Amino acid sequence: RENAKDTQSVDGNNINLNNFYGVYLYGTNDTIINGNTIVNDNNGVYIINSFRTNITSNTIDLNKKFYGIYAYGSPHSTFAQNNLTDNFQGIYLVNSDNTTISSNVINRSDVYSLFLHSTTNESNVTSNMFSNGQEGIRIRQSSNGNIFNQNTITGHSNYGVHITNANGNLFTNNTIQNNSASSTYNIYLNSANSTTFNNNSIINSLAGFFAISSNVLTLNNNTFNSTASPTVQINESTTILLDNNTIYNN
Repeated sequence: RENAKDTQSVDGNNINLNNFYGVYLYGTNDTIINGNTIVNDNNGVYIINSFRTNITSNTIDLNKKFYGIYAYGSPHSTFAQNNLTDNFQGIYLVNSDNTTISSNVINRSDVYSLFLHSTTNESNVTSNMFSNGQEGIRIRQSSNGNIFNQNTITGHSNYGVHITNANGNLFTNNTIQNNSASSTYNIYLNSANSTTFNNNSIINSLAGFFAISSNVLTLNNNTFNSTASPTVQINESTTILLDNNTIYNN
């Protein structure tokens, strides 16, 4: 286990079979965690109250244990080009603003591929592959103003995107497909005001897009497709803009 307080770099290590953490950071700044293989630990990389952490090019496989990457109160971090497979949770952020998450592969998480929780605001999530968990992207509890661009979200049994009590999130140019194998939805919004979906492909699911108590929604230039009807359902919401979408059932 690497317990880094003043360490500036954790690089190129094989870290395995630890009871608690592969890499644990508390109260650190500008730490680089690069090129490590973290296998069969209880947690992969676990950071608390740390700033500007760069986690890049790591392989994390916990064999269905806890968090691949967990960040609490740790803003302005970058997680890029990591391969996270067979973890209980993929990337889990709590109160960690302005995080950049790019070009990661997150596969076979037991629950969430990506969770933004408790005022994780203004983060950028770009060019990731999220696949084969229960939920693809989960956003809740005032995690506002995040941007999701050019991601693939596929093969989740419950939801592709699930947002509750979070506002102003933007989804552009994503492929969100083959989610909601049970009676849930590819996209589900509840109390998610000022949410925007532009130029997304939201397809090949049992149930499509559902929103409730979510005002000022913008749906532009998307393709929606599902097996169940209606493909797009919006209830108890006001100020809805639907423009130039393609919507159809199988």
